[in-house]
Amino acid sequence: MSKRNIFWIGMFVLLGGVLSSLGHTFTLPDGRSLEAEIVQYDERSGQVELKRTDGKLVKIKPSVFVKSDQDYFTEWFLHSVFNGKDISVDINKKKVGQRKEDGNAHFMRIDEFLYQIEIENRSNIEISVLDVEYRIFYEQEENDMDKGRVVKHDRTVQGDLEIELLAAKGKRIFSSKEVELVKYEFNSTEYYVPGGDPQATQGSIKGIWVRVECESAGGMKSVRDFYEPSSIEGKYSW
Repeated sequence: MSKRNIFWIGMFVLLGGVLSSLGHTFTLPDGRSLEAEIVQYDERSGQVELKRTDGKLVKIKPSVFVKSDQDYFTEWFLHSVFNGKDISVDINKKKVGQRKEDGNAHFMRIDEFLYQIEIENRSNIEISVLDVEYRIFYEQEENDMDKGRVVKHDRTVQGDLEIELLAAKGKRIFSSKEVELVKYEFNSTEYYVPGGDPQATQGSIKGIWVRVECESAGGMKSVRDFYEPSSIEGKYSW
């Protein structure tokens, strides 16, 4: 089932500050300047709304400022799109294989899983370059025969991908690396095992954390984190 309600966090980062609260000095060709922060951009009118240091809101076309500030507006708009609702990530877990080993004294089944990750851009602008990383967290039980008990191991599978261009109204779909979960059962009374028979063990996937990073030519960086399920947020470190 497609996961449309995946928890996400969007962050604007610019020179170590938070973009939404970071002021910028905008300069006119005649040398006059305006200290303000960008509130929003209206694609229809081509105007940007600025909040001056005195709190007053003004609407103006970016073209009235010098070229470097026009580039700043373009960059800001790109990142506002990246962090908005038009960029979505759907994550689906799929079972892709199974192997069985049935010996004289044991039975073992290895289930193979992966995640299919879809990044969609529903906006009218293209975005490049996107760096995608992911961490799959899972648990595998194993018998510790020296201690005569089952031990749970937390394990991680990680991978990355670079998307050179995410087209307007486009999407990219890719698969993660596979995770193998082992189910083990000792099924014979004909063998003596010092310390006692091995116990049944199994593995389980806890979830996946996907991180998508967009860094534009001017150095502005945005990072979004996606979790499936959302309940794993805060339980694991990157």
